[in-house]
Amino acid sequence: MLSHLNAEAALYKPAVTFTSSSTHKDQVYSAIFIEMEQTSNPKSRSYNVTLTMDNPKGANVVSGMTTNVKIDLGQVLGGLNEYAFVPV
Repeated sequence: MLSHLNAEAALYKPAVTFTSSSTHKDQVYSAIFIEMEQTSNPKSRSYNVTLTMDNPKGANVVSGMTTNVKIDLGQVLGGLNEYAFVPV
């Protein structure tokens, strides 16, 4: 169902905030959408999404830091109005 990626998905830049850092947790950074798994994890019912971003200037970002990412699925998925998303 989620395999219909919009052709312009690679141009979309989701908003990223680092929740595990008190020094820059309110700063919003832009990431670049890379890919999204086509099938969900059967246990968590979630999809893995891969993003990339440059190391922000003035911020000490290390592997494993917790982030919040806001993704507008309409910017990523083609034919979004063809599907019904029902929260469970």
